[in-house]
Amino acid sequence: MSELLSITASLFMVAVVVSYFLQVRSDVSTPNPATWLIWSIVSIMNSFSYFSVVQGDMFKFFLTVISATGLTIIFFYALRTGKFGKPGWTEIISFTLALVIGIIWRTTGNTILANLSLQLVLVISFYPTISGLIRKELREKPLPWVLAVIAQFFQIASIILDWQTSGGWPALAYPILNGVMGNGSVAVIIYYQIRQRKQGL
Repeated sequence: MSELLSITASLFMVAVVVSYFLQVRSDVSTPNPATWLIWSIVSIMNSFSYFSVVQGDMFKFFLTVISATGLTIIFFYALRTGKFGKPGWTEIISFTLALVIGIIWRTTGNTILANLSLQLVLVISFYPTISGLIRKELREKPLPWVLAVIAQFFQIASIILDWQTSGGWPALAYPILNGVMGNGSVAVIIYYQIRQRKQGL
């Protein structure tokens, strides 16, 4: 059952990547450069360290591989086609903080501590997107963000069902902090703004 939940989570993550790529290509979404630069780098490091956190469980690990691959492809596509929003001080500060924590990740020999520090980097990376949406400098549609939350709920369920061999609490940090809270925060803001537009505010 745990494996089936992990596979379902990975399939939802494929849907996230495809739907967001299509939104960027059709100019429906405006990705934030700092958020996506951090994601494209850190998601790869996260994937490698998460493999140890989940004790080599390929089913749970595969979600991070799909995420890292998809985020990197979208980042380079947006960079090449000029789809990014304009960077400002928020983006620079967020990227600098992420860089400092990334250095800590690189210097520690503890895989679990390293992965947990990467979760902090990923949490910080959501801020430029959230800030850009609040300032109405970015455009987003809720679908990929909601799908990402659903994918991570399946990952959480998979870890809980396979608790003894899935890495325990450290394995939950990634799907809870970034999967649910990070993506969920963006989705809530998007829905709130949609509601405001409908009410003519």
